[in-house]
Amino acid sequence: MKKSFVAAITAMGICTYAGAVMAQTEINASVDKNGIMSVEIISDADKKQLYTVYFLEENAQLSDNEGTSVIEGMIKLEQAELIPDEESRYNKATIRANVSAVGAGNVCKAVIGGGELTAETVKAVFPDEASAQSALSALGSITQTNAGAVLSEHQNKAWTVDLSDETYTQYQSEVNNSFAQLVKEQNATPDDVSRLFSVALDLTRLKKCMESEVFDTILSVGQKINEPLSTEILAEKDSIAKAFVNLRADATLNPLYKISDFKAILRKSEAIGLLNDATRENLLSILQTYNDVFVLDFNGAYARVDSYEVVKKMVVNDNPYTSVADVVSRFNNAVASLLKTPPPTGGGGGGSSSGGSGGGVSAPVSGSGVTSEMVESVDKTPRFTDIEEASWAKPYIIYMQDRGIISGDGDGRVRPNDSVKREEFLKILIEAMKPEEVEEDIELTFTDTDENQWYMKYIKTAVKYKIVNGIDENTFGIGHQITRQDAAVMIYRAVEAEQKILNEQVMEQAFTDEEKISDYAQNPIKTMQKAQIISGYDSGEFLPLNPVTRAESAKLIYSVLKNINEL
Repeated sequence: MKKSFVAAITAMGICTYAGAVMAQTEINASVDKNGIMSVEIISDADKKQLYTVYFLEENAQLSDNEGTSVIEGMIKLEQAELIPDEESRYNKATIRANVSAVGAGNVCKAVIGGGELTAETVKAVFPDEASAQSALSALGSITQTNAGAVLSEHQNKAWTVDLSDETYTQYQSEVNNSFAQLVKEQNATPDDVSRLFSVALDLTRLKKCMESEVFDTILSVGQKINEPLSTEILAEKDSIAKAFVNLRADATLNPLYKISDFKAILRKSEAIGLLNDATRENLLSILQTYNDVFVLDFNGAYARVDSYEVVKKMVVNDNPYTSVADVVSRFNNAVASLLKTPPPTGGGGGGSSSGGSGGGVSAPVSGSGVTSEMVESVDKTPRFTDIEEASWAKPYIIYMQDRGIISGDGDGRVRPNDSVKREEFLKILIEAMKPEEVEEDIELTFTDTDENQWYMKYIKTAVKYKIVNGIDENTFGIGHQITRQDAAVMIYRAVEAEQKILNEQVMEQAFTDEEKISDYAQNPIKTMQKAQIISGYDSGEFLPLNPVTRAESAKLIYSVLKNINEL
């Protein structure tokens, strides 16, 4: 004899779960105006699932007597498979049956088994036209105040929801508030009510539940709104749950009533949770990936400092991030503190710039200490008003100022922490090395230069002595920040043009990111490293595309002049 539905499922070894759908599977049910009942099953299972659905009258009962095959009140039996989709976290199947035989205004139900489910029951009402129109009108004017009355008035007429749910009975006002906002946000119809009421319950639970329950509830909401979570996020669920709990404490800043609220706080939780587990290698990537949350300024002051040093200051040790404001504050403080201190060992800046087949700016310098001559040069000459913003470089800047190699911006400032443009660095280099003047009639092929601008004589001089070639055949790179590798190349070629030799001071040091250094810059960088004019970071990297600041340029040029005995 054929086993009954319940007995057969139990015999298959699928554990039962009474009262509600398990976290791994979500069911939504509705009946449209034509009497078609749709049962949507959403599962996060990673294997094929077979589901059986019995469509029944409201009072029909399935028999669990062994051998019984008769089910009274059954309308239809359907089966469907859920096949995992590699591109989605959740797999969905919608099973439909015509239940119009129950008659408009009556409730029908579906009993589902298979996958993680055993005789799970969902109900829906087949509304008559008048009830449907009345409910639709009520939803259009729903408010937090009348949401409970709207739900009750149309219960079992236009929809069927569980008004006896424990969360609803305990936090009815909050659930009603959430439900009303969800209806307006989603422009809901009666067919949406069952799902949105369930979402409102989950959002209310998210505000109340223990940290250990947070992530499962997040998954439940995600299933209902079809928002998959990536494998990376699932792997960091504990950190994300902790971040979520910290964020929900500020209900004003992080409300949790609508789907948009949920997405916003989840995005923040992901960002902060991942950041709290970050290493030096991936912290910057997380900040950039989630900058829609943090809104950090990766230009401006950040572009003047060493990005690696910023990362080092921001990696969590014993003080995890708890809010977006916390992340922003620590980022800004890290940048500000680095602006007031010298670069570590060959410093540089955050961000990047165009490389090229010629000139560019190098990194800060190690070695070459401050001499008595430099100290004595601090005389009666008016000094830049902002020189203390890079106090570590003050002697180098003053040396360059006294010899007319660098000048201010016209307002008495040198802007020491600003990054240097290619044409600006070239001017400093040419003024320091003082090669012969170039002929006025030399022709340039660069399309981005202007014959009437101040930089032309420096570019022409550099082209004559083969110090630069441009970032490509037709472009010099006016306005581009100069990079560490391009600065090294410019200086190396300028020294060659002077028929000088850089004196080696130390053994060659291999950089951990040498593969990122362009071929044309490999030899200049190795030569200048051995001359102790440039060096790497504490991480062992050279970071060839990092920009250089004006203060770093002053120390760099001074170190070159000292090495070739031009001081």
